[in-house]
Amino acid sequence: MLLLGELSLNNFIFLQILRLDFLKIYNKKGRLRINLKRSNKMLKFDITLVIQIIEALILTFILNQILIKPIMSTIRERESQFQALEKKTQEYLSLAEEAIKRYQDELNKARMEGIQKRELFKEEARKFEKEILAKVTKEVEEYKAKWSQEFSKQLEQVRATLLGQKEYFANLIVERLLGRKV
Repeated sequence: MLLLGELSLNNFIFLQILRLDFLKIYNKKGRLRINLKRSNKMLKFDITLVIQIIEALILTFILNQILIKPIMSTIRERESQFQALEKKTQEYLSLAEEAIKRYQDELNKARMEGIQKRELFKEEARKFEKEILAKVTKEVEEYKAKWSQEFSKQLEQVRATLLGQKEYFANLIVERLLGRKV
């Protein structure tokens, strides 16, 4: 920024030293053509040149103190603030990435524990189911054996009763067939 101000000021001084004049020249077609022509005056080193150089230096110093230094210091402060904010942002991003990684690890760990517990519960349920099935099967077998024994007893009783009444039934059948009493 300082260079731009000095360059324009230096250009002004340079043009004043050379004392260039603009000449307007029209070509044959009527278009304006501008040429620079050095005036016939030679360079004069007098007090006005020294005054103009001093004025340019004073103006440069004043502009530097009033505009350029405060603006540059503000820019540097902002740059340092942005760098501090960028550093904090990077820290927060790294903390967030670590937190996400820990979360993912804990989530995976919890999933694995859940799967293990589920398999354990399934195994316990299978054992419990087998125990209940064995118990029920045993009870059914006992009931079946008991019922079979009772049925066999009742069958024997009915058979014994029928055998005891065998003559009575035989006589009854003969009476019916013959139609008379025997």
